[in-house]
Amino acid sequence: MRMMSFENLGKKEALLTLNGLSKLGPISTRRLLERFDGCPLRILNASRSSLLSVRGVGNAMVESIKSPLNQRWVEQEVRNIRKHQASFIVEDQIPEPLRQLYDCPIGLYQKGTIPPGPYVSVVGTRVPSAYAQTACREISTELAKIGFCIVSGMARGIDGIAHESALNAGGKTIAFLGSGIDVIYPPEHLHLYRRISEQGAVLSEFPIGRKADRGTFPMRNRLVSGISSGVVVIESGITGGSMITARLAAEQGRLVFAVPGRIDQSSSRGSHKLI
Repeated sequence: MRMMSFENLGKKEALLTLNGLSKLGPISTRRLLERFDGCPLRILNASRSSLLSVRGVGNAMVESIKSPLNQRWVEQEVRNIRKHQASFIVEDQIPEPLRQLYDCPIGLYQKGTIPPGPYVSVVGTRVPSAYAQTACREISTELAKIGFCIVSGMARGIDGIAHESALNAGGKTIAFLGSGIDVIYPPEHLHLYRRISEQGAVLSEFPIGRKADRGTFPMRNRLVSGISSGVVVIESGITGGSMITARLAAEQGRLVFAVPGRIDQSSSRGSHKLI
């Protein structure tokens, strides 16, 4: 493979580089792109003083942008993407609902093919009751049958049931990961991961090999809600990822739905609070 430099780097590889910088988030990157006329190559080749003139950009971010390791990293990342039979999508390849977000990622790793919308997210507890499992299967199946693409986070519990129900109904589904697109979590969802990538799409904004942590899940959740016309919460406690997703959906102007549960069940308290 030919050696890359910031002088002959393609626009997509330059965006891939910026997306992979740990010190830069989507909002800071968007501000930089606005300052440099939407050209990621100009950012990578800019002077330190020019970069520091952008609101919210500090010395740590500038050092990350100017790191001499970036060229080698992006070369390896391109190889990793090919190795995992994935792609990196940017600009108008990203679904239009996500492009409406003020913190839309500048690129997404993709495995599979993104189905057309409309999109609806189904989220909930990782340890669902029998009632919640039945409700999730019925709701996800019927939504899939009438043409909705079911979106979730491929986690244990409601997420996995929602994806599986859509696939079993011959419908469409998208999974957003809180890790690199090659990191399958939970590991028992390997078969589900393969089905989704064959019949829909697995998406992530995180570089190859990135492990999930407490910071990546809320970032993932904003995409689960952001791509969707509405979010359906099926059994959730007062705290946790589902409630974060519901709050993000409301902030993004998406519809929020909640399935009622038993009044004496703590795992339904979040759903009842939403209602």
